[in-house]
Amino acid sequence: MRTKNGAFALITGFALALAAPSASWAAIVETIYDTDIDAAVGSISFPTLTGSSATGVLFSYDGFSQSDITSVSWTIDPSTYAVTALDLSALQGDNPCPNDHLDCSNRTTNLSPTLAQSGGTSCSFSGEIGLCGEELGLADITFRPIPEPSTWAMMLLGFAGLGFAGYRASRKSAALAA
Repeated sequence: MRTKNGAFALITGFALALAAPSASWAAIVETIYDTDIDAAVGSISFPTLTGSSATGVLFSYDGFSQSDITSVSWTIDPSTYAVTALDLSALQGDNPCPNDHLDCSNRTTNLSPTLAQSGGTSCSFSGEIGLCGEELGLADITFRPIPEPSTWAMMLLGFAGLGFAGYRASRKSAALAA
């Protein structure tokens, strides 16, 4: 009877480990992948499944961070943690590049669930006249959810428990055969 109870407890623990964590437990962390080069290029952490405030959003992409966010709104699918809607704008530098200033430049990025659009302005001068140039770039991106550490720990404990239960069962059957 103890073995059946132990096996039931292990299977229940394993099922709980695979269940999706509640959004109230921790932030939803996503890795930003550039699909053209198949590499991780940043990360973003959302405090809830939906929102429209930069409060609690942790962000790192192409030299931008959460302090550069000018506006953000998002929706995440609660069953798969896939980013279904995202509108994030970030700005570095605050000079609009007027023709009469010597130091004017800024960089921007805009993220959607499938596209990163970067841009910026830089100025060059010919004598006393400042000329502004724009730079634009596009990258196909995707978001991949990162499981919480507690999910990994529960899953590993479940596997270890199943292995130990199997070990005990094999020892018991070997002792009965002898």
